[in-house]
Amino acid sequence: MLASALAAAAASAGQAQGSFSARPATLVVPLPAGGTADLRCRFAADKMSGKLGQQVVVENRPGGAGGRVTTIAETLPGVHADTWMAAAAPARTPKELTRQLSEAISQGFRTPDLRARILALEAEPLGSAPQEMREMIHTSEALWTPVVEAAKITID
Repeated sequence: MLASALAAAAASAGQAQGSFSARPATLVVPLPAGGTADLRCRFAADKMSGKLGQQVVVENRPGGAGGRVTTIAETLPGVHADTWMAAAAPARTPKELTRQLSEAISQGFRTPDLRARILALEAEPLGSAPQEMREMIHTSEALWTPVVEAAKITID
């Protein structure tokens, strides 16, 4: 499931009066370049650029997971889990800019060409409002917190 991607830092989009700066906006993808998530983010950035009239640059900042990661199916047989990605802006981003970014992402995902490209990656392009995304995060958190605690998973 694709909720509208990315751990995106629209860091350059932060002027108090609610307009974009002259610098490109940066969409941060916390994964290596070339994968499905990266491609989805690049597709979205292209649509956002057109809608916002502002260049949106994708920057990959992969985490330090290291080599092979065990799948959920290997750890918890019979469990099915969807994945989703979300866009997030820095905490002090003006609400109007957040609204514009969310709208640009959602509109992009509704265009036939981007929708077809994402569906070809076996993902569902949803695009949602910030409040809907918050609810999805809380639902996911409630679902997975007991699993993380039972498995004694920690962040190093």
